[in-house]
Amino acid sequence: MMKLFKTLTPAKKNPAPLKEGRPGTGRPHSEAPIFHHFTLLPFELRQHIWELSIEPRRVVVRPRGVTFETKEERMWYGGVDPCLPPLTMAPGSLHACTESRSYLLRYYTKAFLRDSAPFYIWVNFDIDTICVIDQGLVGFPEEMRLIKHLHLEIRTPEDEEPFDWTMGYHELRHMPLLEDLEIPTESGREWWAQGLEWMIDWYYHEHHDPVRFRARIVCDDPDDEVSEVNPDNYLKVGRDGMRKRWLEHPDFFSENPEFPDSDDDTQCQPRWRHVTGCGCSREDRWPPARP
Repeated sequence: MMKLFKTLTPAKKNPAPLKEGRPGTGRPHSEAPIFHHFTLLPFELRQHIWELSIEPRRVVVRPRGVTFETKEERMWYGGVDPCLPPLTMAPGSLHACTESRSYLLRYYTKAFLRDSAPFYIWVNFDIDTICVIDQGLVGFPEEMRLIKHLHLEIRTPEDEEPFDWTMGYHELRHMPLLEDLEIPTESGREWWAQGLEWMIDWYYHEHHDPVRFRARIVCDDPDDEVSEVNPDNYLKVGRDGMRKRWLEHPDFFSENPEFPDSDDDTQCQPRWRHVTGCGCSREDRWPPARP
């Protein structure tokens, strides 16, 4: 992508001669071809080219407002110091040239500012995925209302139960624009069990109030029997898991138990969810438009 930016960058009238290498690296410069006539293109075409250079990114955000009593605790919750610069650099398109920056800034928001340090991240909330640990989610209330794509890593201390996620779970309902949620987890026996509870709460809630985002709980072992749990498969994952338990421990069940094959028969009553073709309005089925 940087080669594309260098290619589109207008050439200087008197470019400085290339040096043999960068100081302190011993590596030679890579001379990328330059499109000298880029500035002669129609303005609308140049704008379109700059727009095509925008790519979705995974933006890593350091936690804010999280205090660590020990060095070990800091390392457990991400191994980062909240006062250090952000891990994600600004988009290369904002540094290609003055024209690209002035035009593309309208697509980016200066976000995740910190009170104790002058650091921030340029974010395109429409396409960028925000990557943060659960402890850092509640530290940015303004940004939470803008996030559409979220990668949430849950860090559980060793003295707590795996997936014991209390901070941030209910905060997701305060993210009105959230469309996609990805939660990675470690493989293990029935690793999906807790995720199943979340899915039932999010999509088959007894109060008929399903969340509007699509959640995926992804196993770190792609060869696991269940690689991920999502709104489309979690009921089947639960049924298959129940059948497997019955085969392994039939004495735990009543005689001749019945396991339904239909999602609507789960827990003996039809449950609520938004599906293609349902009678709900568009406003109910999809996240609201960004103001």
